[in-house]
Amino acid sequence: MIRENKQIVSMRLENSQLDQVQALASRLCIRESDLYQLAVSFTLNKLQCLTDERYSGRDLLPLLLDIREDMNKSLKISKYILFKIVNTPPNKFVEMTDIELLMTPKKDIKAYLQRLGEVTEEDEDSEVCLRRYILNKYNLINKNNIS
Repeated sequence: MIRENKQIVSMRLENSQLDQVQALASRLCIRESDLYQLAVSFTLNKLQCLTDERYSGRDLLPLLLDIREDMNKSLKISKYILFKIVNTPPNKFVEMTDIELLMTPKKDIKAYLQRLGEVTEEDEDSEVCLRRYILNKYNLINKNNIS
């Protein structure tokens, strides 16, 4: 029988995040701790492929596109560390310029893609443009990756 012991953890949250947790827990009639457990469980499930050695390189790009804003805001991983994580092993290589693009602030993405000739002034939201560019470049277009 596997015994799961729970441990108390501590984390830093902004006041606005605490307010959101309290409001959501109140609305759902649950304890705040249950909401924290849900958030941790959800995040671990979402990031599961990062622990699976079968996923590397371009396989990780749909996940990174989905979490890029949160990753850049909360995790503050350096581009060199992310490059190493993504390209180990290097059999499905992702270029450093694309790792940098994933780490680029939203306000600068469209201008970067315009310099590459990938978008025009009239094109839609920069996140949509980024997703299309990355998925096309690495041949990852399928019904599961369309935004």
